[in-house]
Amino acid sequence: MPTSILALSDEVLQLISQYVTHDSSLPIPSFAPHWRLTTNSQIASETSRDIRAFRATCRRIRNACMLKGVHVVLGKTNGTISERQWDRELSDRMRKATSRICVDIPISSSESKLQTWSDCAHHLERFNDTEEMIIKKGPTCHHIPNDLTYIPVTRGFSRYMQPWKTESSFDKLTSIAVEVDCPDCSFGLPTFFLPSFPNLKHLKFYLSPPSDTTSWDPVKDFRSLFEECRSSKKKSNLELETLYLRYPWSSRGNIWKNWGKIIKESFSLFQHLRDFQITTFNDKRELAFGTYLICSRDETQRRKGGEKGGEKGNGKREEWKFEVMNLEDGDWRNSWSLEQMMSYLSPPPSLELFDPIIVIQPGESRPHHLTSSKGTNSQRSVYHDTHSYEETRYESLLKKYESLLKSQMTAAAEELIELVPSLQEGAFWERGTEISYDDWYRWTWAKVVDDHGEVRVQVVDKPFVLSKKSIKGK
Repeated sequence: MPTSILALSDEVLQLISQYVTHDSSLPIPSFAPHWRLTTNSQIASETSRDIRAFRATCRRIRNACMLKGVHVVLGKTNGTISERQWDRELSDRMRKATSRICVDIPISSSESKLQTWSDCAHHLERFNDTEEMIIKKGPTCHHIPNDLTYIPVTRGFSRYMQPWKTESSFDKLTSIAVEVDCPDCSFGLPTFFLPSFPNLKHLKFYLSPPSDTTSWDPVKDFRSLFEECRSSKKKSNLELETLYLRYPWSSRGNIWKNWGKIIKESFSLFQHLRDFQITTFNDKRELAFGTYLICSRDETQRRKGGEKGGEKGNGKREEWKFEVMNLEDGDWRNSWSLEQMMSYLSPPPSLELFDPIIVIQPGESRPHHLTSSKGTNSQRSVYHDTHSYEETRYESLLKKYESLLKSQMTAAAEELIELVPSLQEGAFWERGTEISYDDWYRWTWAKVVDDHGEVRVQVVDKPFVLSKKSIKGK
């Protein structure tokens, strides 16, 4: 006779409930770095549908299986945001079961209430058991310079973002992403929220100068943001493990010359950092500057390796010389070695993934296809014959080029691992060709241990392509 579900013990029912709670399968953090430009958040209200349906089966299952892993998406559908309306829609039980929150409120041109962000903040305060929060879009913030209600961020947030009543109310929250486009809110929101997140481990935000300033010290503002958290809690710095930064693009020297200093400051503040990625986009939403890695053959080392039979790797790998440009002060006349770069940055011993947009310069250009011409049938026929020859030649050139590129990336990654033994993976970026200059190729590498216990570097066969089209569609 088959066993009915009600004949199962409470322990088995609770085990079943874990498999219908989809929140447990999502990682923390669930958000991606800035360069990925994802628009779909993994936080969705449908996530808890199955566990709620399972608990609704009968009273016994509802009592045995706790409601948890609920996702809440705060959005505005009609008119202004009403805290009372939100209170009616969510019971206290649902709030306590909420593990992740996404604030995604479409900006309305007709919205003129200055208190909307305050309503939102005070409502969020009631979700004490939240583990992750993603702020994608918020109410109108009035930081637009031509707005009559424009208020600089230094005064604006203090006027309509009142401090929360309870201190350290978000003890369980470990992950937050601030993805709003407004440069003032992107820095003002972390300033407001972080003091209430003492156990934060994963952070994503946009470090940007206020719209009303003519001079800006990014290192000072960055440091002050976390010093306020430390002073408010009378404890050491936040023990961040993940930091995804978007750095502002500007032709002003005091901004782009501080690129490397921000990385160095991040490593100094967070000694438990495991994943650090920093990205910059220009005003056209195109991936902008990074740290340039110039590759050239080191003939001296190659001769030494030949005389000694090869001391590094398997003796077959060519030796390369690397020069790092545009890191510390943006001076293209000076270059550093990889050792000098890592010595300057002083990464923590916990660092496992490091991606500061290292743009590799292999010394050769990536080959590209010929495009099909438009014309008569005879012209197409002539083109087809020529293209067949060029296609064969292209494949050969591409294979040779990418083999060279992988050799350089492998050598550079091996040197980085020697300098920072904790590194497990990383990436190198390659710019597009003449016909797709705004496209980028992201080559990832990983540290692997072979059957003999030797540490090697494995570079992916195909890169991730960040196309200009995908960026424009963001």
